[in-house]
Amino acid sequence: MSDYNYFDIITENFNDSVIKIVDLNIRGDKKNKILEVFIDSEKGVSIDDITSVNS
Repeated sequence: MSDYNYFDIITENFNDSVIKIVDLNIRGDKKNKILEVFIDSEKGVSIDDITSVNS
């Protein structure tokens, strides 16, 4: 799956959200990819916000 597809899939869930995606970073090798999603909002990001995005 290309980086573009990851971005499309993830941003679909954020269209109406107060939380916005700032950046996506894909790292690692073919067998062990890690997707980092950086988020922010006008009020800042709480641990509860991170938990809701992670689930």
